[in-house]
Amino acid sequence: MPDGRMIYMRPLRMRFTRVTLVGLLASAFLMPTYAAVAAVSDGRVAQAGSSSSPINSTVPSRTNLHNPFVGQRNLHTSVEAAMKAKARAAAKARAAAAKARAARLARERQLRKLRSQAPSRSRATAPYGTMLYSKWFAAQWVFYKYKWDSTQVGCLNALWERESSWRTVAVNQTTGAYGIPQALPGYKMASFGNDWRTNPETQIKWGAGYIAQRYGTACAAWSHHQWYGWY
Repeated sequence: MPDGRMIYMRPLRMRFTRVTLVGLLASAFLMPTYAAVAAVSDGRVAQAGSSSSPINSTVPSRTNLHNPFVGQRNLHTSVEAAMKAKARAAAKARAAAAKARAARLARERQLRKLRSQAPSRSRATAPYGTMLYSKWFAAQWVFYKYKWDSTQVGCLNALWERESSWRTVAVNQTTGAYGIPQALPGYKMASFGNDWRTNPETQIKWGAGYIAQRYGTACAAWSHHQWYGWY
C-alpha cells in the first residue's frame, strides 16, 4: 500500500509529464517555422548589407563634401590668374609698341638730320668714284635739297640705271648725251662745276635739279621715261 508521499507525488509527476509532452510537441511544430523565419531574416540582412556597401563606398566623407566657399575661392583664384595674364600680355604689347615707336622716331630724326646737312665724303659709306658712292651721294643730296623720300630715291635709281648704269663717263653714241643723268649736251652740267666730265657729284646735282624743275619728282620723270623712252 503506497504511503502518503507516493500518493501526493503522483499528480505532480503526471503534470510534469504532460508539460514535458506539450513542450516537446510545441518544439517539434515551432522549430521549422522559426528556422524558416530566421533564414528569411538573415537573407534580408545580407541583401541589405550587400546593396548598401557600394553606396557607402561612393559616398564621400564629411571632409570631402563640396564646400561652396572653397568653390568660390577657386573661381576667384582662376579669375585673378586670368586677369594677371591679360595684364602681362597688355604690358608686353605696350612695350613692343613703345619700342617700335622709339625706333621709328629715331629713323625720322636721322632722316631730318640727313636732310639738314649736305652730303659729305667724310660720311660716305663707300669710296669716292665708285657706283655705290654715286648712289649714296644721290640719295643724300635729294634728301637734303628736295626732301625726296626713299620712294623717290628708288625711282631716281631706276631712271639713271636705265640711262647710264650710273657711269660717270657714259656716252650715248646716237645723241651725244653724257654722264650719269645723260645731259644733252653734256656741257650743260658746267653750271654746277667745271669738273662735270669726271665728278659724279656735279653730274648728280645737275641731274636732280633738271628733274625737279621739269617733272617735280623723280617718280614723275621715271614714269615719263617708261612711257616715252626718254626724259
